[in-house]
Amino acid sequence: THTHTHTHTQTHTLSLTHARPPDSQFQVDQVSPTPAEGCAVDGRGRVFAIGRRKSSSAQVWLSAGDGKVTVNGRAFQDYFPTWHMRQRVLAPLWDTDTIGAFDVHATVAGGGTTGQSDAIKLGVARALQQWDPGFRPLLKREGHLTRDSRVVEEKKAGLKKARKAKTWVKR
Repeated sequence: THTHTHTHTQTHTLSLTHARPPDSQFQVDQVSPTPAEGCAVDGRGRVFAIGRRKSSSAQVWLSAGDGKVTVNGRAFQDYFPTWHMRQRVLAPLWDTDTIGAFDVHATVAGGGTTGQSDAIKLGVARALQQWDPGFRPLLKREGHLTRDSRVVEEKKAGLKKARKAKTWVKR
């Protein structure tokens, strides 16, 4: 007999100074402290974008800052306790190598943590694109600007769920 005992405990710490290997085609040298010409900016110097996923909708404001992220008025680490959800939200900033260059303020409603984190991610990516249109090729290539349109299929009458039926019995 073969017994395999495996205890795996891993602690993830989310560093806002994520080092990304230099990309030969898209090199971000210096992030502009001001948004691009013609970009819609509010009175506080913030760029606004909306992101959606499943039944979640997120309003995201991006401004030049030191990397502070707040979601619904709460600290980022408190709102998304798992490392995986935080990584999803910050993916556009990591890929553009702008972690620590922007403050993100998000208001999100509806759905669960997966939908909310992906909605914020899309909002952050769209706001980054508005801030600097030069980010668009990289964000598009990484898939951050694509809205994931998958939603829960509706339940049909006469079925237990969307497609699940009662067990068929011949007699």
